[in-house]
Amino acid sequence: MSDTTQPEIPRRFPLTPRQRRLRYMTVIVLGLIALMIALGVLHSFFRMTPPVALTDGSLHAGSPELRALRRAFAAKLLLIGLYWGSVVLLTLLLPVFAWLYTREIHLQELMARRDIWHEVSGRRREPSAGPDSTDSPGQNRSA
Repeated sequence: MSDTTQPEIPRRFPLTPRQRRLRYMTVIVLGLIALMIALGVLHSFFRMTPPVALTDGSLHAGSPELRALRRAFAAKLLLIGLYWGSVVLLTLLLPVFAWLYTREIHLQELMARRDIWHEVSGRRREPSAGPDSTDSPGQNRSA
């Protein structure tokens, strides 16, 4: 069996700075999402209990206090909706990060294939000295 030395092929690609940045951004966004969900579930501001004055009927229908309470409750609903909307938008950002990371891995794979083909094509040219070589088989040296 012939002992042919093959170049060492790395089994793992090193992380590029862009991949490392994408990983950090993903961890930060995931942490922010987890923090926002925990805050939204645990904080009393996000509980949707209307004020007692709106439900017990103690204020008459045209009073300015009742209108102010309704506006305040509508503003609270708007803030809560914007808060959970931002959580959803941050969640939708994660597939974008995954796509960018996959694209970077694909680019790294293509560059590795290109390097392999350059290496293979360079080795094939080294052993042969060209068409003028007298050492190639099939040529008659006596001629």
